Amino acid sequence: MKKFYLVCLVVVLSVGMMTFLNADDPVFLWEDDFSYADFDALIDAYDEVTTDEELTTLSSEEYMSADQSLFIEADEAGHIFLELDSAVNTDEESLVVSFWMYDPVGLEGGDWDCGRLGVTLSAWADGAWGEGDLQNLVFLGSHHNPLGGGATYYSMRITDGFETEDDQGWDLTNIERSEGWHEFTMVLHEGIATFYIDGTHALEGEFDEPEAGWHSVRIGSPARAVHRGDWYFDDLVIYLGEMIVPTSASHWHLFD
Repeated sequence: MKKFYLVCLVVVLSVGMMTFLNADDPVFLWEDDFSYADFDALIDAYDEVTTDEELTTLSSEEYMSADQSLFIEADEAGHIFLELDSAVNTDEESLVVSFWMYDPVGLEGGDWDCGRLGVTLSAWADGAWGEGDLQNLVFLGSHHNPLGGGATYYSMRITDGFETEDDQGWDLTNIERSEGWHEFTMVLHEGIATFYIDGTHALEGEFDEPEAGWHSVRIGSPARAVHRGDWYFDDLVIYLGEMIVPTSASHWHLFD
């Protein structure tokens, strides 16, 4: 289940199959392996959950840890929202968002097979999702984006608000889609967003630091998104500090 951290945690420099880039301990803001007893417990943990349990629920069909994951049904816009306890200014410290996502389709589908599934980090003028003007938004995952090729490569987005060009801030990473579990990581620091997939550098881009700070997190699929296959999310971790990196290219996560 979720762990919401309000204080700095002290962790060792090596845990299982993970290591730290330096000796500075990360500050964990949120950690969730979705090991909830039931759907009501999931609702209690997050600021908003798609209320139809048929769209967004817990599943033991696919998972990375704790024998359970977050499930998004095919062709439905299931999602959950989280508001961080305090907004983060990444000019001052690195913000890292890491999660595992199960891609059920890989390269087998057409251009519209993947919908928009992943994790979105955003900043709004009035400090909550959808409140006031959107100041900035970053996304990493899968999307049939305006550039085309979304059925082949995983996608990222940096909007810098709604005043964007025709591509709306979308770009393709250099990582081809494949069926199965993949780890996605976003690192934001000093105007640079760096994206990693399965520990491999996938793309990076510049962004304007939002005045409100980064505070809203959406996991899953937004409204009106259509996608093939059942998708799963697991092991969501949000923290301040240097990115935690694996010791090898093999699968790893904080919940080993």
